[in-house]
Amino acid sequence: MQEESQSWVSREQELRAEIEVRSRLQPLRDHLVEAASRPQQVRESLGDVRLAHGRAVQRPIDFYESVSLESWATPDVATNRKDGHYGPVFRSEAELALFRGIARALADGDETAVGVLGNLVHYVVHTGFTYAVNATEKSASVDLLRDEARRCVEEFLARNEWELGFEEELVKDSIVDGELLIALEADADGVRARHVEPAWLTQPLDPRLLEEELRRRHRLSHPLDWRYGVATRQGDASDVYGYFVRWNGDAEQWSFYPPSRFLQLKRNVPRHVKRGLSDFYPVSGRIVGATELLSRMGTGAGIQASIALIIKNASSLPSGGSIESLAGGPSLAGDNPTFAASNWRNGEVIDTFGREFQAGPMAGAQAGNFVQILQAMRRATGVRWSMPEHMISGDASNNNYASILEAGAPFTRAIESAQQKYITAFETLLWRVLRIYFEQGRFRRCGFAWRQIRRLLAMTIEATSPAVRDKEKELRVAQSLRESGVMSRRTLASRFDLDLDEERRNEANEESQH
Repeated sequence: MQEESQSWVSREQELRAEIEVRSRLQPLRDHLVEAASRPQQVRESLGDVRLAHGRAVQRPIDFYESVSLESWATPDVATNRKDGHYGPVFRSEAELALFRGIARALADGDETAVGVLGNLVHYVVHTGFTYAVNATEKSASVDLLRDEARRCVEEFLARNEWELGFEEELVKDSIVDGELLIALEADADGVRARHVEPAWLTQPLDPRLLEEELRRRHRLSHPLDWRYGVATRQGDASDVYGYFVRWNGDAEQWSFYPPSRFLQLKRNVPRHVKRGLSDFYPVSGRIVGATELLSRMGTGAGIQASIALIIKNASSLPSGGSIESLAGGPSLAGDNPTFAASNWRNGEVIDTFGREFQAGPMAGAQAGNFVQILQAMRRATGVRWSMPEHMISGDASNNNYASILEAGAPFTRAIESAQQKYITAFETLLWRVLRIYFEQGRFRRCGFAWRQIRRLLAMTIEATSPAVRDKEKELRVAQSLRESGVMSRRTLASRFDLDLDEERRNEANEESQH
């Protein structure tokens, strides 16, 4: 009975929180609906009103004289980063969820955003990351430790279907959502990696029991802050004590993970902000604007392409009939029409009866300007990721592929920087996985403490470089490093996308068959 009472209370608290969020968002929603329903008037300039000859006259003012950063930016105040906020961008989970929703809508439904996201994921992941565990010292016991660590890493990667498939999923979602969240859970079969949705990482309704447990375990003397689902020292959002996850939003299904069982990789925010921000946040408006422009260009061109001919030299209807008689169709104009139209072999025939007719801009000399504006908007969007023009606009006429992907090019450096961030995050994750295996007793027979294991083993993760490679030259350099003892066989193999163990097995099979 007590459990049912607590469950009812938690549901009531959750319902009250949801009602409060909805009540705060309702005025904004009403304002957006009203703004979208009002007729829009486009003005090229603003103006102020002054009196001239007894009447009000509007004096044109240049747009850039009245609109500047100061007109829409907010002052930077000390509370912008308080409690893990990222003011003025977001100050609550509701605002952050809105930005994620916009980014996800673009990533799933806008062709430009889909193309951008696909290019980023393909270049960052490419053929996948390679993982290796090496020993820092040479001895039989250390070799035994290294081999056991390799088996643990291989078991983890295989069980979670990590390589290539899960890697692409994690990179893609982190770009869209602005953060990568993975929870580690130990069981009899090893370690399971659970991909946590950002909406599941949320502030608990009643964190008192959890906070008491943390105080007992860590002997805390200071209060904690639970905003955004990340338990931190109050006043210092970079001092993390754990993560609260409510699975699928169910108040009865939740988990709390200490930092040693959880990985969070944030994008586009400083370290003292609790949650990450989507890559699409600063360019979402421009992507939508370019898509709308392209849609209207296509609609306008389609309408004008359906017009077969325009007759404007007649001052009245032909005697005994109308223009429909040309196509043999029924009359649509009536007795005294202002114009007549018909379908003539899938093309519209318009008779203006002597009135002047001016075609729209899509059929005139201005048509090329729309294309140039569209390309400019997409190039400006690509600047967000140092992305070359052909990857976002589809026009490769102004690009040289070799120079775009050469070492040191902006896009190449941007991809390599992103790869290094994921490599660092995955390395941290694998060390936490090995620690779980260590606690399960997998390294007991090696006879080393955990601090010794961290010193005796080295984790190596490599990604496929996006730069155009001269493999012959690269091979000569690698062989020189190998002969000088700087590079190991395993690193050499991974540099050329080869699995050393698999190659050794293949070689042994060939020798046995021979």
